[in-house]
Amino acid sequence: MKSRRKPAETCEYCGEPLQRSRTDVYRRRGKKHFVFENVPALVCRACGHRLFEATAVEDMEEQLDRLTRRPRRTELLIVR
Repeated sequence: MKSRRKPAETCEYCGEPLQRSRTDVYRRRGKKHFVFENVPALVCRACGHRLFEATAVEDMEEQLDRLTRRPRRTELLIVR
């Protein structure tokens, strides 16, 4: 039985091979800026395009949501 090999992952923009690496990701929400350091990614050494796993993107989005969530306000109207 032949062993199945995963096809080489190539850049969707330039066609060059992607290499597993870690990279910093910069995001902005409103006027706030965030940096995620050492995020695992597939990086094209030719053009710099980065490809992230879904779990990494979901983790970053959850952290951004938590950090940018506005505190809930409770208004209390006192009638006398």
